[in-house]
Amino acid sequence: MMRSLFLIGCFLLSMPNLAQEQVTIINNLNNDWRIFNDGKFENFLPSQNRKAVHFQVQPSFSNFFLQINSSEKFSLFLNGKLIVSLTNKKLRISIDSLSKRNNQLFFSIYVPRGVNETIISTTLIALKNTNTTNLYHRINSNQSDFFVIGSILLIIGFSLLFKTNPRLMLDYLSILKMVSLREREGVLSSNRITSAVNILFYVFVCYLVSFLILTWFPKTFNESYLNNIDYIFINTFSNWNVLAGIILILFVGKFMLIALFSFIFRLKGSLYLHFYNFIRVVILICIVITALTLSLYISHSHQDQFINICYWVILFISSGWLLVAYLKLLTNSTFSFSHLFFYLCVTEIFPLFIVIKFIS
Repeated sequence: MMRSLFLIGCFLLSMPNLAQEQVTIINNLNNDWRIFNDGKFENFLPSQNRKAVHFQVQPSFSNFFLQINSSEKFSLFLNGKLIVSLTNKKLRISIDSLSKRNNQLFFSIYVPRGVNETIISTTLIALKNTNTTNLYHRINSNQSDFFVIGSILLIIGFSLLFKTNPRLMLDYLSILKMVSLREREGVLSSNRITSAVNILFYVFVCYLVSFLILTWFPKTFNESYLNNIDYIFINTFSNWNVLAGIILILFVGKFMLIALFSFIFRLKGSLYLHFYNFIRVVILICIVITALTLSLYISHSHQDQFINICYWVILFISSGWLLVAYLKLLTNSTFSFSHLFFYLCVTEIFPLFIVIKFIS
C-alpha cells in the first residue's frame, strides 16, 4: 500500500510540470522552401503549382524540433531518402537525434495534390517549461516506447520463468558452473534439456537477443527516426517477433549440428553438456551487452563506439568459450586432442567465423 501511494504521489507531483510545457516557434521554415528547376534550386512562390519543396535545417539547431502540420497526405525525405509517409498528421522530429546520424539535414516534402501553405506548414520549435529556462528534449519517441515496453515484457517473462523453476534459472545464470570443468551429476539429461520450461527459456533468450540487436542497430530495422506510432512501433514490434523466430530457428539448427557431429565423432554423451553451456554463453553475452547498452543511454555516448565494443565483447567471450569447451570435453571424454579439436572446428569455430563475417 505504501509503495502504491508513493507512486501515485510522484505521478500527481509530475502532472503540473507536464501541463506547463509550452511550444515556442523559433522559425517558420515555409519561408525557406525551395524548388528544383532547370538544374538549380529557386525560391518557392505561392503561385507556383509544385508537388515537391525542399528546405535545409542547420544541425546547430540541435536543441529544437521540426514540426510539420498537414491536412493532406505527404511524404518526407531526408537527404534524398524516404523516411515517412503520412496522412493528416502532425509530425514532430528531434533535430538533435537526426544531427547525430547526418552531417547535413536536407528535407524534401512531396504532396501528391500539390504543395500549398494552407494545407501544410513546417516550423522549427522549442519545448519550454514555464518554471525553468532550460529546454526539455523529452518527445513522444515511439522507438523509445518500444524499448520501454519490450524491457517490461522481458522482465515479466523472466520473472515467470524464474518463479516456475528457480533452480534451472540459477543453473543457466551461473558463470562459475559455465567455466567449471565438471558438471554436477543429474543436472544434464535429455529430459531436462528438452523439457517445456527449457523450451520456454530458449524462446525467452531469442527475444532477449533480438531485442538487443534492435537496440544496437535501430536504423537497420527501422529506417525512420520519427515519432509516428503507426509507422514505428508496430513495425519495430513485428521486426522483434520475426527476428526472435529467426534466432530460434538458428538455435534449433545449432542443436541439430551438435547432435549430428557428436554422433559422428562418438561424443554422444557430450551433446547436452555442449548445448547447455552454449546457452549459458549466449546469456552471458546478453548480460554484458545489456550493461553496455544501459551505459550508452545513461552517458548519452555515441552509439557507434558501443557497437564496436559489442563486437569485441562477442569475440572475446566466444573465444574464451572455445577454450572452456575444449577443457570440458577433454575432462569428460577419453579422446585425443586432435579428435576434440576437429569436433570443435565443425561445431563452434566455423560457425563463429560465419557469425563474425555476418555482423561485420
